Amino acid sequence: MVGYTNSGKSTLLNRLCDADSLVEDKLFATLDTVVRRGPLEPGREALFIDTVGFIRDLPHHLVPAFAATLEAVRYADLVVHVVDIARPSWNEDYRSVLDTLEREVFREGDVRPPMLNALNKIDLCPDSAERDLPGVRISARDGDGVADLLGAIAKIVCPADEEVEVVVPYAVLGRLGSLRDPRRVRSLEYTDEGARVRVLLSPAERAEVEASGGRVSAFASSPAEEPRSRRP
Repeated sequence: MVGYTNSGKSTLLNRLCDADSLVEDKLFATLDTVVRRGPLEPGREALFIDTVGFIRDLPHHLVPAFAATLEAVRYADLVVHVVDIARPSWNEDYRSVLDTLEREVFREGDVRPPMLNALNKIDLCPDSAERDLPGVRISARDGDGVADLLGAIAKIVCPADEEVEVVVPYAVLGRLGSLRDPRRVRSLEYTDEGARVRVLLSPAERAEVEASGGRVSAFASSPAEEPRSRRP
């Protein structure tokens, strides 16, 4: 997570990860990167990294130390840009963060990670819908819109999860955690040829199952099947 100073990154981290990062209304309240684990979607977790807040016209002697704390941005799967849209200078703050990333963090030839804007502090700015900036409108303090933000993050970070049917020998079932996670497993049936599991798998998890002797096929729902939300 990146953003201008006091944009609400630490408050958002605390909200997403049930963490206790320092939250203060002052410059550089966060001086080091803070990493916390939090739920992303059922059966998926992510590492959320809070970074030092940006400011315009950073003193030259502070630039190397500032850039060093942002090194994680270069290797992130996703950059969440937290924007305080209640500030009159929100647009200048937003541009300053982007300019600083390009000037001080990324190097020529780097592949930039995707970026998602979290338009924060809608509780303080009722007219924030008029802001001409794409993103997810949230209040990190109140929690409004945070579920939508997590959904948007999940679509970017793990877009290739697929519901499949797996038949796997009993001898290896215990070694495959992806087939035993109740948050990912839709159904489990014991048959003569092995365990038949309907489950959500990523491409890497599917490859692991197949390498262990499992048979994976696409799952096709029956038209007569009840909606998933009604099943226990």
